[in-house]
Amino acid sequence: MQWEYDNSQSAIKRWRFLYSEKDKEEFDELITDDVAQREVTIDNLIPGQTYAIRLFAVSLDDIASLEPAEWIVLFVVTEPRAVRALTAVASSTSEVVVSWEPPDGSYQDAYQGVYRISESSWKTTFKLTGLKEKVDGLTPGHTYTFEIKAISGYQTGSEEIATATVYPLPPTALKVTTRTTSRVKLQWRYDSSKSLCVKWNVTYTETDKDMTDGFNINTASARDVAIDSLTPGLTYTIYLFAVTTNDVVSQTAAKVEATVNPLPPSQLEVLTHSTTTSSVTVTWKYDPLKSHIEKWRVQYTVKGKSDVNYIDSESADVLQMTITNLTSGQNYTIAVYGVTYKGVISLQAPEVNVTVGAFI
Repeated sequence: MQWEYDNSQSAIKRWRFLYSEKDKEEFDELITDDVAQREVTIDNLIPGQTYAIRLFAVSLDDIASLEPAEWIVLFVVTEPRAVRALTAVASSTSEVVVSWEPPDGSYQDAYQGVYRISESSWKTTFKLTGLKEKVDGLTPGHTYTFEIKAISGYQTGSEEIATATVYPLPPTALKVTTRTTSRVKLQWRYDSSKSLCVKWNVTYTETDKDMTDGFNINTASARDVAIDSLTPGLTYTIYLFAVTTNDVVSQTAAKVEATVNPLPPSQLEVLTHSTTTSSVTVTWKYDPLKSHIEKWRVQYTVKGKSDVNYIDSESADVLQMTITNLTSGQNYTIAVYGVTYKGVISLQAPEVNVTVGAFI
């Protein structure tokens, strides 16, 4: 603190300071014998506390000035310390919860908070009523910097800083556009004007199974992707997450179920010794380790005609079926398809042509 004094008007011997926390009667004392001194530092004060400081000029006969005009009273507020343990945690696509602990060994009347998008200099002040605040109205996917300061009177402490990335919005309208015996292709929508997204995460698993697989798409503008090396005939549950800076993933995902086309059977043949004038028996082979199916569909039609008939097996273990009520002498085209439990059939099927009764 500093002061002024005209030594030509009064001879003094020393300066005497009495100081105490505001509204307390006990005073501490500081004395200096340098009568030319006009500045002094008082140490070991409590941060954020308000002090009453009295300055007396002491005469040569050790009488301190007592008249109001001859002594000075200052009410000084020391700077509070910084808050402790500041954290900022995203709670939704538009909210961050900021919390902290009071400064250690310091007084404060209130707290001041500001936030900004981390890459911007524009700051917004938000109201603080305690040691925890929910800041809402934030833009999904962006990273925000939060600054909290303790305030005591007109003094403001140094800021503590924490950052948090708001959850991005999830993609929408996820759908399967094409599929084969080992691949499915997906397509989705995303409004980049409403949420920041820097990449995508695709996670997929066999439906009702625990094991998952996945990969990232590092192009934010991507709106389609193919998943390869899938097992024929299996049904997969596929999740698509939006990912923003700091690898923060959307709280929810777009979800779709996709069944890979099963493989067709092989070595389709007509059992000539079992053929009658109105029926044909066919047989085929199948490797259950390479493709998953629930049943077989034997499809038959009069050669050159568009009318299609079919019969389904009871299980995938059936590798021989007899088609009855056929017309003797008529030529039929017979094909066998694999069918999954989701009703997805193989893209291709082996075919045979046979004339009913020709082997009798």
